[in-house]
Amino acid sequence: MKWIYAIPQKFKIVCILGSIIFCITLFTLLESRNINNINKAVLSIYADRLIPATDLFFLAEVTYQKRDQLEAYLNASDTSSTLIRQQLIRQNEKIRSLIGKYEKTYFVDEEKLHFNGLKRNLEEYLLLETTIVNLNTHRSREAAQLAFSQQALASHRKMMDHLSRLTRIQSNVGTSLVNELKNDVAKSDLISNLQLCVCIITGLLIIAIIFAARVTTIKSNKYNLN
Repeated sequence: MKWIYAIPQKFKIVCILGSIIFCITLFTLLESRNINNINKAVLSIYADRLIPATDLFFLAEVTYQKRDQLEAYLNASDTSSTLIRQQLIRQNEKIRSLIGKYEKTYFVDEEKLHFNGLKRNLEEYLLLETTIVNLNTHRSREAAQLAFSQQALASHRKMMDHLSRLTRIQSNVGTSLVNELKNDVAKSDLISNLQLCVCIITGLLIIAIIFAARVTTIKSNKYNLN
């Protein structure tokens, strides 16, 4: 600790205050950046993963309802298309609303690929629905049932495949975001511990300087008395 006595008092104070200001500024910037990252991760998990995953579930549910309604219509004795058209129109409005919401979220490259595939298959399936209803109403039930079993079901399976892949992507990306969030929280803990260490070291240095100043004063008084 002899080096403390060799340093001028004012210079010691300036160095300590400068170091404190530098450390506080640095830790504040790091903590602010970390908080922003945590905030973005939490918002992304909610807005871009949790809500869209729920929308995908509802989208799958609605498409299965449409398929079941169309199949029930083809097997019913009444060939009137009024009720089934009304049901399909309501379901199509729900689907377009869910698709519109999903389009506004953040996409990774693989997600964009399957989402575009889903939209293509969806439009194909909607056209097939209209064709099948028209066939059953105006032409032949057998032709409508054949189109349903061979074309509509195949198109529906493709949609479900894209939905399944999108759901897995949501899960994988969500897991990555959670891991990033854990890393940011760990960084915040580290910054807090560093701040505590700086405070302790600063306190010890101040005590050491005060002690050194008292010793120097005592020695100076003794010298003057002599």
